[in-house]
Amino acid sequence: MWQARILLCLIWIYGVYRAIVFIAKDAHTIRLHSIQTYGPTVHEFDPYFNLRATEYLYEHGWKKFATWFDYMSWYPLGRPVGTTIYPGLQVTAVALKNYILGDRMSLYDICVYIPVWFGVFASFCVGLLAYECALPVLNSNEAPFRSILEDLPGVSLTYIYKKGLVPVMTFPIVVLEKVFATDFGLRQVNPSASKFYDISSPAVESGLFASYIMAIVPAHLMRSPGGAFDNEAIAMAAMTLTFYFWTRSLRGGIDAPGLYAGIWGAIAGLAYFYVSCISVMIVEDEWRYTLTSFLYFISS
Repeated sequence: MWQARILLCLIWIYGVYRAIVFIAKDAHTIRLHSIQTYGPTVHEFDPYFNLRATEYLYEHGWKKFATWFDYMSWYPLGRPVGTTIYPGLQVTAVALKNYILGDRMSLYDICVYIPVWFGVFASFCVGLLAYECALPVLNSNEAPFRSILEDLPGVSLTYIYKKGLVPVMTFPIVVLEKVFATDFGLRQVNPSASKFYDISSPAVESGLFASYIMAIVPAHLMRSPGGAFDNEAIAMAAMTLTFYFWTRSLRGGIDAPGLYAGIWGAIAGLAYFYVSCISVMIVEDEWRYTLTSFLYFISS
């Protein structure tokens, strides 16, 4: 009997793994279409300026970049780049070039492929957010998350969900607990009781489904194909990552250990700081910009 349980457990884990690989491959392949068709080329208008600004930052450094007045943009008036740009995109590309990819990839190619990489990453961030929001309620005192499937209209849909879907989703987790003595984080434990709460939502499946929807939804695809080197290419990943860390910090409500909630909250603050770098313009006073970013961090 235990051999069958192990086999079922491994089949379920392998199915989840194959789903993750399939989603990543699909999200990556779709966004590579323009590159495979026309070659690694930056396209559209704003991405060209973003590329030029990235090259300027890479060659001259942050201090000159923050005070750069570009006479070739907004001709004949010129453009004060330091007060009219969102610098997170350029900083990300230069950081990838300097600290991760180095000489293995040119700065131009990095700018071309950033939308593809971050598009895939954003898809999984949405999946993590859906997973976190679909986890079962920890206790009856405070329930920060409930499954949206529990609120479906109609008695028949609710009955099918509770009597049909929940038992099917519960079985693999019970097997995991009995075979490996752990549920690998797929089900939360109630700190005030000695037993596990029954799962009330298919969290893993919800996460996978949300990831795949985000990977192929046209609204996201049109802002993250290869060569579309614009702010939205990384902003979606940064925002969804912030939302995930924030919801993760709330797991457990009032019964959650304060240390772990604080750690996840601090990580959410760092992610929100990255969002502020993408969405906050540089101001003329460098100290004022530093203070603004610091306040974004503290407020989160």
